[in-house]
Amino acid sequence: MCKFEEVYDNGQSEQGYMLLNNNKLRYQYYDQQLFTIFFKNNDFYLVQNNQTEVFQKIQNNTEVVEELMNLATLYPNIKNNYQSNDLYLSIEKSKEHHFIKRLSIKSAYLNMSIYFFDCQNQTPHYRFFNFSPFFSYKY
Repeated sequence: MCKFEEVYDNGQSEQGYMLLNNNKLRYQYYDQQLFTIFFKNNDFYLVQNNQTEVFQKIQNNTEVVEELMNLATLYPNIKNNYQSNDLYLSIEKSKEHHFIKRLSIKSAYLNMSIYFFDCQNQTPHYRFFNFSPFFSYKY
């Protein structure tokens, strides 16, 4: 589990936290106008943070989260650079915690970095990976 900050090439940034456990993911933005992404049973789901009773399965634009899941599975045996289709990933490992410090993502439609910090090697309860019902989590 880690907190994250996404920084885009236009200077905009978004913050949140990420939970990982046995090929499950919860990637939640703090902003109530944004959303939470879940990966469970090989599918992605999106839940609006301000309407947590409504969810939808997503099948498009999941490449970045898929690569993040792949890297988390391989960690610490990862390379510094990867290419997947038109995504170019550059990775900086943390010396402070057992995860990635910075993930740089470049493609034709996206240029951003994700910084991971305050990572903890804990296993969150399985209910926090459920999208229906949605369980709130405080990091």
